[in-house]
Amino acid sequence: MRKSKTAGSAKLVCTLLVLGTTGITAYAANTAPPDPVAESAPAQPQADLAAQAKLSEAEAISAAQAANPGYTFTVKELEDEHGTVLYELKGADANGASLKCYINAMDGSVDTREYEQEDDSEDAAKQAELAAQATITEAEAISAAQAAVPGWDFSKSELDSENGTIVYELKGTDANGKKQKILVNAMDGSMIQETDEED
Repeated sequence: MRKSKTAGSAKLVCTLLVLGTTGITAYAANTAPPDPVAESAPAQPQADLAAQAKLSEAEAISAAQAANPGYTFTVKELEDEHGTVLYELKGADANGASLKCYINAMDGSVDTREYEQEDDSEDAAKQAELAAQATITEAEAISAAQAAVPGWDFSKSELDSENGTIVYELKGTDANGKKQKILVNAMDGSMIQETDEED
């Protein structure tokens, strides 16, 4: 009798150990870290859009270059624009002018828009032309502005023409840290206008 009681206890312990091991295995399976391959889902939309496209990247580049002679294009990405799959391409010509071009990935039609940024060489030439006409320096303009409005800190300056008058457009912050803009006449250092800088 004592022997069978011990055998029964041994069976009970073995059963508990098996159940415990099964439970630990199930717990580990449910709390395992995510599969890194499954985590790379953000790239999936590009693959989905590429699967829908009827034009290849090379065909999109050819269409963009045919519509914009002199520009060399590269494909930036595919995007879904209100249900239409488009290739977004970036291009540049020999003078460095930039162009963004969208090609319909289904029929090859072109929608081209120029970048908003200005050509740097053109802007530099304009600044040099205005500087040649100015009779006070940028440093003198900043000093005049700081004397007129103590506490302002000017971090950016450029020359401009306002109604035929050459001015230094000074951008910075006032004593309270608020963005401000002030125009200084580049001929005599007088303040022309003080405005809040909204951008």
